[in-house]
Amino acid sequence: MISKSIETAQHRVEQHNFEIRKQLLEYDNVMSKQREVIYGQRRQVLEGVALKDEILAMAERIAGEIVGRFSRGGSELFTAEDSPQLSGEMKAKFGLDFDPALWEGKNKSETEENIFQHLADYYEEKEKARRLGDDALS
Repeated sequence: MISKSIETAQHRVEQHNFEIRKQLLEYDNVMSKQREVIYGQRRQVLEGVALKDEILAMAERIAGEIVGRFSRGGSELFTAEDSPQLSGEMKAKFGLDFDPALWEGKNKSETEENIFQHLADYYEEKEKARRLGDDALS
């Protein structure tokens, strides 16, 4: 009876350890894929490949996710009450101040479009300044 209890306990511990190793391997695979993407993009930057389209696509996706979290529905309009939270979230993600006029009184799709256009314009300004010899994109 004692041997059976010890054997059962040992089997449970081995199963638990196996699950831990399995999760660690899955985590390592995810990290490896992310590392490949980041190093690939880094290599492209070092080789002088323009990543503008990818950067703008990422910015559009992130802005859309943020707006989606704050929208109550596709056709409902954003109000002044939404401004502090939406402004704060956008500032945290993009490091830019956004004019509340970009979303106040606008629905979800208009807001996404306005914010993305603001980001694209900002990127264009930075890119133009860089071509003219000013500070690098930051």
